[in-house]
Amino acid sequence: MSRSPTPVFDRSMVEQARRVLLVTLGALALGVQAQTPPGSAPVPKDSSIQALFVRIDVDKDGKLSRDEATRLPAISARFDELDVDTDGTLSPSEFHTGATAPMR
Repeated sequence: MSRSPTPVFDRSMVEQARRVLLVTLGALALGVQAQTPPGSAPVPKDSSIQALFVRIDVDKDGKLSRDEATRLPAISARFDELDVDTDGTLSPSEFHTGATAPMR
């Protein structure tokens, strides 16, 4: 009786797929918010925004670099506008502003 080989999973591929899924879901959430007229769309919950921030903050330094922000096109496109203290990163507060503000 021969045994079937055990499947081998490439962890980096799984992690990459997970990141793509998270970014896509975050972008969809921001896109839906942007397409709904002001006042009629529910604002994302703070906990959802914080969870998205934590997922996007790859190096876990508590701020988003320009490179990390590219994972969310809606945030990346407004990076300089959202970076009000002009330190080259987005703080959780700056990110929250961008995640809850209507897109222009």
